[in-house]
Amino acid sequence: MSASTTQMQIVMVLDASGSMQQIQNDVIGSVNSFLAEEKAKDSQDGFTLVCFSDFVKTEISKKPIKDVEALTSKTYKIGGSTALFKAIIDTINTFEKEDNLVMVIVTDGQENASPKEYTRQRVFDLVQKCKADKNWTFSYLSADIDTFDQGVGLGFGTVDQETLDVSGLKYKMASCNTTASYSSLGKQISQTTQKCMSVQKKNTEISSQPAYQTIQPQVDNSVPVPPQPTTFMSSVGDLLTSVSGMFS
Repeated sequence: MSASTTQMQIVMVLDASGSMQQIQNDVIGSVNSFLAEEKAKDSQDGFTLVCFSDFVKTEISKKPIKDVEALTSKTYKIGGSTALFKAIIDTINTFEKEDNLVMVIVTDGQENASPKEYTRQRVFDLVQKCKADKNWTFSYLSADIDTFDQGVGLGFGTVDQETLDVSGLKYKMASCNTTASYSSLGKQISQTTQKCMSVQKKNTEISSQPAYQTIQPQVDNSVPVPPQPTTFMSSVGDLLTSVSGMFS
């Protein structure tokens, strides 16, 4: 039995390309807000942070949330292009043995830097497999309609059509199990991750229950009380007395 059956893995895959510069502080504040809330709950769950631009780098790997240091501009560095497909595929493959996982992907741009073998179809197939076979919970947060549609096309599921005005950008969300709207990207990342965790906990509880429950027959182990002969004999005696009285 893997550790994931009792502990959830929370994986954030964050776009660190140059265009995220204007909302870098929002993202840092969001992640730190989420970590602070979980630490206050004494969470035993694991946390992973993957940042991507021209390349993909895991800044934090499967670390207990209680031991994760606050995110800074040194751990969330901005610059470069958007290797989104590589980030998603490599991260999913890293966690292929996990059964209890939430993955939140944040990007403000189109895929433009992954090697050619990292295709949209590969992403789609992996996401569908993880949703169907492992019951993972995904959330994809994006900017503008093109990036939003990209997430839907990658297989992340339910669509929330409401736009979000964040630092002058219009944000939308495509998510597998949750839909919500918030006034800032920072708040959206933190709140969405919390919602996904709640959904994942429910999914895990349901999947851990047996498909059917055998109902055991009720067995009465009490000692049966034998009929009391005195009562029967008394009744017969009374009957004979009554009959005898009729002919006397």
